[in-house]
Amino acid sequence: MKTLLTLFVLLFSSSVFAEDISDFEIEGMNIGDNLLDYMSEEEIKSEINRTRYMYKRLTKEFGEVYIYEGLQIYDMISLFVRSKNGKYIIHAIFGTIPYIENINGCLKKRNEIVAELSKIFVNAKKEEVSYKHGIDPTGRSINQGVYFSFKSGEIKVECDNFEENLRIKNDWDEGLSVAIGTNAFIKWMSNIIN
Repeated sequence: MKTLLTLFVLLFSSSVFAEDISDFEIEGMNIGDNLLDYMSEEEIKSEINRTRYMYKRLTKEFGEVYIYEGLQIYDMISLFVRSKNGKYIIHAIFGTIPYIENINGCLKKRNEIVAELSKIFVNAKKEEVSYKHGIDPTGRSINQGVYFSFKSGEIKVECDNFEENLRIKNDWDEGLSVAIGTNAFIKWMSNIIN
């Protein structure tokens, strides 16, 4: 397992005392970056079309792009972009590390990250949440997270534990997710999920 220190070196881009989410990065990408700096427009459009089925009441305001190759910390990252004026501006970045059938290992790593973030962001509003995933009709899929709120958005450190049959059927990973999102993205996501 990669060390927590490495995670933080790549998670934060400039000062660890920054209070705006655009100062954070995951795998070298920041909120506000143009995804065209990392991928071609054809790759972006193809990936947005491929992932559109995952959101029931999805509007075209944001599209989702997955990246699996060339990552140093995470096994996969997911980016939500808004297309405007020929640019694909990043509004959310999710980095994930699988902890398949190891919720205790995931929670341990989540708690380590949260403890470090709590020392750095003493003024950020912090909230611990636990909820049943709406995508699981059995109610056995659980998310346990800690959210840090800032003026421009939030950072989430979460562990997903899906009901095993649902996870296998859909070929989903479960485990740790570290996410950065703008307020516009968070509002949009809550509208399509609820």
